[in-house]
Order: sequence, then structure tokens, then C-alpha cells
Amino acid sequence: MGANTYPDPRVSRMINEYVIPVQFNVKLDEDAPVRYHAQWTPAIIYEDAEGNEYRRSFGPLNAEQFLAEFALAHALRYYHSGQFEKSIELLEKALEHTKDDPLRYPENLYWIGPAKYESSGNVDELIQGFKALQRACPDNDWTKRSRQLKSD
Repeated sequence: MGANTYPDPRVSRMINEYVIPVQFNVKLDEDAPVRYHAQWTPAIIYEDAEGNEYRRSFGPLNAEQFLAEFALAHALRYYHSGQFEKSIELLEKALEHTKDDPLRYPENLYWIGPAKYESSGNVDELIQGFKALQRACPDNDWTKRSRQLKSD
């Protein structure tokens, strides 16, 4: 990732604008994998300023995958801290990065429904979000999860 992903100007801009990156070499810091529960590298762990983890990713990502993962992680940081309006804004913006990513796009669509529901308290917002996911990605695991909600 150091040779291809991080040098991408879009990736470096996103990193420089939103995070304080910490990188370690597992060959030099042999306790790091146990300390961070990250036996496989690369491991990207997203935490807020207080050290609360809200997402992690394992394995190499190309620039497009990284941008999609980062946009989704950034939005979910606000969701998991109860800032639902901000999470809705960022989840909708993240669609730009996840739309061509078959792993992250359905998850992105999934979380829009709960964020809108948590923000408004209106279950119809949740149902509408899940129905949008079901139309866009009918056979995805996130879609199967959305079908657990009984809306009849």
C-alpha cells in the first residue's frame, strides 16, 4: 500500500485532512500485533481521538478501495457516536466512493436507513432505506440482514 495506495493524491489528501496516521513495522515492534489485535497486515484501525475503535480493515487496498473504506469508516464514526445527522450527510457523500465497490456499497446503503431512523425516530425512514438497498443489491449479505426487519 505504501508504494501504490498512500501516494495517490486523493488518498493522501483524505488522510492528511481527517486523521493522524500511525504506522508501525511488525518486524521491529513484535508486540504490536497482539497489542492491537491485528495479526494480519496491513491492518487499518479507525479510532476517534479518545481511542474508541469504530472500524477496522485487513489486507491491502488499492486507492479506490481505500477511499471507499475510509469514506464509510468516517461516516460510521459519527453514527456510532450518536451524531446521526452528520452520519447521514457523510453516508450519502460516501456513496460517491462506494458506488463501484461491491463490498462497501451495499454496506453504505444499509447504514443510511438506520442513521435516518435514529435521527428522526420514524421507522418509515428505516424501511425506505432498506428497500432502497434491496432494490439496488438484491442478493447481498447486507440486504439479507435488512430483510430481518418485519415491516408488514
